[in-house]
Amino acid sequence: MSLASHNVADAGKVVDAVRTAAGKCAGFQEDGVLWSYTDVRAVPGPAYGDESVSVKLTQVVPVGGGDTRQVPFAIVVARKGGVVATFYSFSVHRGESAAGVSVPEAILKAQMSKLDRLPAAG
Repeated sequence: MSLASHNVADAGKVVDAVRTAAGKCAGFQEDGVLWSYTDVRAVPGPAYGDESVSVKLTQVVPVGGGDTRQVPFAIVVARKGGVVATFYSFSVHRGESAAGVSVPEAILKAQMSKLDRLPAAG
């Protein structure tokens, strides 16, 4: 989990940018790293905070000899006021797809309930 603090308008732009990117991007590779990501897609999910977006993707990790390991990820980006919380979960079980991976609901509820106690931005 990570937290970032912004003004409310910018925090909304962060969530919107993730939603837009997940809708347009099939895959990507970060500069300076050996792994890449495929099968990127926004998925329906419960709403958290003021707004949220859920994303599934697969990390492709080189393991040597030209072989790769597929690591399914689930990401939830949620905004409460100007705070953006990012949660992620992944599976190292061979053969599991991103569809089977999720951020545990209990964790999302518990952490977002803490953000719900923040004073309203104003």
